[in-house]
Amino acid sequence: MLEFIDRKPIDATDGLDQVALAQLAVIGELYFGEPTTPQISADGDEGTLSAVDHWRVVDGERHVYDAWFYMGDSGTIFEAGTTTNVAEIIQCGLECGDKHRRVALGAAMVAAKLLPKGDLSYKEFAAALAAAKK
Repeated sequence: MLEFIDRKPIDATDGLDQVALAQLAVIGELYFGEPTTPQISADGDEGTLSAVDHWRVVDGERHVYDAWFYMGDSGTIFEAGTTTNVAEIIQCGLECGDKHRRVALGAAMVAAKLLPKGDLSYKEFAAALAAAKK
């Protein structure tokens, strides 16, 4: 069962490793529509990301995904240590083309309280979480 762990609030790009910077470059292009490594600002200045958190997503002890949440309702999930984008968070909801990965990530988001109860998929993911715990 997937689990979101090690939440790390990010308030600047200083000190981030090359993988994190490369992932932020992908995020910048997805979010702003142009190639850029976005700066991070607590104030949400134009052209910057705010409210940035990085999470490790694990399956048991194996690190499988890097998850970035930003701007209060957005996010991007990558295969761990890569720039391979596997899912997006759009207006707080999970978007993922692989249905098995989608359910596993959604259930883990419910467990971590990262998915609002008002999201249309919340009940589906909460049921998947309950079934996985049996």
